[in-house]
Amino acid sequence: VETVLAESAESEENDDIFIVSGESVETDEILIPALILAVDQKNLCRDDCRGLCPFCGQNLNRAECQCSHKTADPRLEALKHWGQ
Repeated sequence: VETVLAESAESEENDDIFIVSGESVETDEILIPALILAVDQKNLCRDDCRGLCPFCGQNLNRAECQCSHKTADPRLEALKHWGQ
């Protein structure tokens, strides 16, 4: 992620440009989103780890789970028939 610090901007629509006023810069609104996006969303114990089933919690390294993986987020149900 590239961020630009500037004293003024030609357009306020660019989210990558932060306006600096004075001699100091508050970096919270720049660094916190970048750090959140940089953190892995799936913690694994090793590279070949299959993790846990997000539905039932079964350790997928030991056995397959018996729950239905086809359960979609109900908010996305309308997209199932989109484009048909």
